Amino acid sequence: MRINGTKLNNIVGPIVVYNGPDDVYQTTHLFCVTSIYSGMEIREDGKIFDPRVSGFGDTMLIIKPAPFMARVEKAVEKLKQQGTDIELFKGLVEYVPAGENQHQMSVLRKADIYAWQEEFRLALRVRNWHGSAFLLEIGSIADISHVVPIKKFINKVEELSDGQVCLNFS
Repeated sequence: MRINGTKLNNIVGPIVVYNGPDDVYQTTHLFCVTSIYSGMEIREDGKIFDPRVSGFGDTMLIIKPAPFMARVEKAVEKLKQQGTDIELFKGLVEYVPAGENQHQMSVLRKADIYAWQEEFRLALRVRNWHGSAFLLEIGSIADISHVVPIKKFINKVEELSDGQVCLNFS
């Protein structure tokens, strides 16, 4: 895959969560990303992200959230109009203590040992889907995204005097 001329290698395939055999949805397709959001706290070491984030790869794809979500929602609505029984769930992951209420976990809840991931998820549940991966066509995102080496990204974070975070990609 190429975004703005940069080749992205080692893209991991879709994550599929299998539900019980009586579940008519059969699979939940997840799109998981590390998030940057308003009100996010700077870590004690002055970084936004836990260093373990670099374990996901050496490159970040920064996507403008509003136009990205508009494209996702438009694609889901188009599928609904075509008769596909599909549900979209989205949001920041809620991290709960690892031993607490494991039976109440959902696609937007995760054990707190993963809280360092600062995850945002999109989950698509497609009724009676018997294929493997589910492809949601949203078109090119080249106009709403930037490819940035993780090291450059981490080194370009500056905290302004008013406490706001500025991401300078110039």
